Amino acid sequence: MADKSRKNDKKTINMFLYRTLMPVLIGLSKIIVGVRTDKSALKGVKGPYLIVGNHTSPIDFLYFTAGVYPKPINFVVAENMIYRKVYGAFIRSFGTIKKKQFTADFQCIKQIKKNIDAGTHVLLFPEGRVSIDGTTGYIAPSIGKLIKFLDCTVVAGVTHGGYTGGPKWGKPRRTKVTLKLAPVLTKEEIKNMSAADIAAKITNSLRFDDNRNLVEEHRKISRCNKRAEGLEKILYKCPGCGAEFKNESKYRTFRCTACGNTVKYNSNGTLSPSGENDKCFEFVSEWYKFQRDEVKKEVENPDYSFEENVTLLLTDDKTHRFEEAGKGKIVLDKNGITYVGTKCGQEVSRTFGLKNHPTVAYKLAQNIEIAEDNEIFKFVFENGFHTAKFVLAVEELHKKYVENAK
Repeated sequence: MADKSRKNDKKTINMFLYRTLMPVLIGLSKIIVGVRTDKSALKGVKGPYLIVGNHTSPIDFLYFTAGVYPKPINFVVAENMIYRKVYGAFIRSFGTIKKKQFTADFQCIKQIKKNIDAGTHVLLFPEGRVSIDGTTGYIAPSIGKLIKFLDCTVVAGVTHGGYTGGPKWGKPRRTKVTLKLAPVLTKEEIKNMSAADIAAKITNSLRFDDNRNLVEEHRKISRCNKRAEGLEKILYKCPGCGAEFKNESKYRTFRCTACGNTVKYNSNGTLSPSGENDKCFEFVSEWYKFQRDEVKKEVENPDYSFEENVTLLLTDDKTHRFEEAGKGKIVLDKNGITYVGTKCGQEVSRTFGLKNHPTVAYKLAQNIEIAEDNEIFKFVFENGFHTAKFVLAVEELHKKYVENAK
């Protein structure tokens, strides 16, 4: 299905919507999450500038907007967002800069440049998706080349509290959100640095661990009796018996149905064993890393593969929705992600190589998305809970057969 959404891209934002709607949304975010912004370091810094931020929640753009308002700011958003029921109409009307996730998108780069040249700040989340485990995700090295091309001041912003207040795997809960903005690169510094050094500096400036920060700042998760519910979407492997996809959650506890290993999710965001024989990690991020390490061992086998039955969905620019386009299976191995099945009534076999896909976008316990050749392929898993491991396997296979092969 052709990509027609780009025809209405604007050079800058819809200022009417910005002036009328954004103050309301910013005000609501302050009331709901009590966001506090420290922008003292921006005093005297002249714009327009590129703002790079860590990505902890779907409403991060409101926190960053509050930090620069009333100055105009535009946002780089995943193109799949224009097909969402809640956000789609706003994104299409606002004139946001659309980006196909985890792939080179030259149209997006041109739109960023046009906005900067027009005097509009641009907000970019280099991780490309909301944090899975509350820590910094994959940042493409190409961020360095982008910044060299833009030739403007770069400001870094780091939020804390967004993930623990609304993790991708669970229900929203109450906790404070803080944002600190500070210049990280001047135009002069950029000219004298390599793209690789710029990318390293950006990555280091966005390091965070929302789980640990909650403990360090002595904050609590409040008004959420079901704070453990949904953990099985991300924590699929039991550290007690090693069983996979056997965990279940209820209220504040998380239990393996294979061996009975039970864990409590505490109000400060830590995990603790329910009994003296139960095993767990202190933080969600540590448990997730344990799973990554286990997957890394598995992909050492050159014959490693991961298969899943899927339903294929493609975007429809008439309905602004993802519509079902076929069924089949995907196979992940050292050659990449291969879809074998139907597409719009035709039998197809297509491989998405690891070189161009160091990771993929996904919705926990539901689907993955792959952008390539002006199309967005959404694969809905027959067993949605397999998505967390599938994405880890994509990332570890890329490291083994692409990064380490250089």
